[in-house]
Amino acid sequence: MRDDERYPTVVEPGAYPIPVYPDIPEVTTPPGPDIQGHDKLSVPEKDTHPPSDESGLPEVKRVCGFKSKRIAILITVVVVTGAILGGVLGGLAATGRLGNKKASLEASSATPSSITNSPRKSGPINKSQRNMAASISSGAEGSDVQIFYQALNATSISYRRIVNDKAKPEQKASLSIEPAWGTPMAAAAINGSNHLRTQLFYLSVDSDNRTSIVEATFECDGDSESFSTVSNTVISGSVDRFVHPETKLSALRLEDDLLRVFYQQKDKSIQALHRDDESGWHTKKVRQNALPGTAIAAVAAERKAVHLFYVGLISATLRVSIYDDQLGPKGASAEVDGTPGSAWLPTNSLTGIHVARDESFRCYWSQPNNGDIYSYWRDDLRWIGNHEDCWGRVEGGFAGVGWSDQVRLYYFQDGELVVSAQSDKTWQMPAVV
Repeated sequence: MRDDERYPTVVEPGAYPIPVYPDIPEVTTPPGPDIQGHDKLSVPEKDTHPPSDESGLPEVKRVCGFKSKRIAILITVVVVTGAILGGVLGGLAATGRLGNKKASLEASSATPSSITNSPRKSGPINKSQRNMAASISSGAEGSDVQIFYQALNATSISYRRIVNDKAKPEQKASLSIEPAWGTPMAAAAINGSNHLRTQLFYLSVDSDNRTSIVEATFECDGDSESFSTVSNTVISGSVDRFVHPETKLSALRLEDDLLRVFYQQKDKSIQALHRDDESGWHTKKVRQNALPGTAIAAVAAERKAVHLFYVGLISATLRVSIYDDQLGPKGASAEVDGTPGSAWLPTNSLTGIHVARDESFRCYWSQPNNGDIYSYWRDDLRWIGNHEDCWGRVEGGFAGVGWSDQVRLYYFQDGELVVSAQSDKTWQMPAVV
């Protein structure tokens, strides 16, 4: 059933402008096997940003012998001059007189400090504001995928259970803690469990406009299409005052009892809520200075090689930090895609996937408003970018899962929940779930 049939009262607001994204250049695929079977696009890694890209900026008291007050005056003059020059250059760009210089201006534009797609207490939400989460339990009997997404004209969260690529009817999750409108979501299931158990994480905004991270635990017996809610609790109580109101979420289950929920704090650092046993949730910093509201994707095959994808604060480009869950980051973050400027607005969606058959780590991303899908995987030397012509266009919501040699990407297109499926190296056209 289409969104406009289920929610006829929703009117697309015009308050969310569609950003202009710079073209991603077409280049020659490097020699050697492409583990995804693609040859559409290859974007080499450019390590143009030193580790300081992710470090804090020191407070400056005196520079080159000048007092900070004088520096502030000089900065004011520069800003005013820059504004005037920007207006002139903008007029030239509008008339086409800047030509190829437009791209360099986009590359040097200031990174946004806030976005319009942050969760809030009022609605309805636009289709492009819809978020999604996916979890999987795979075993000898096949795959069991759980898809979670939010309604457009209510805060309720719906879900579908998809067993061996056969979807069961849509159900509504029973939640005692109301989700925020347009809430980010993340999910993690116990792998290979006959008695399906999965956790969903989302945001809730209270009367004081404070953002909390909430966990809902679901169980499902046999071939049932509906989940029973085991618990629904706030897990960020000790850090609620620090949670960034525009934070995204990513969840990672390293073992049955090892759960990680990644989020962003107001100081722009990415933190992980850890739960290793029944003693509760504890927070741990994993990376500093990400772009406010950045999408977050965490994926791992083992505790020593957690891949954390996010958008860097200074570079405003897609980066990855590979770290040991027990020892922390192994070094500075690396650049995955160096396309600067608006291509990496925080409204973009990321999903990280590990494909066991070829031991590859992949990151898929898309912007909403009918955006294309791109993927990144790493060979021995660099991150390689791909775009597959048979992938659809993301209207809103984006999540993925992988197992064995299989990948599934879920998203909304033309009001329908669809899936792009890869078996071995062959991608199928998008199909309605």
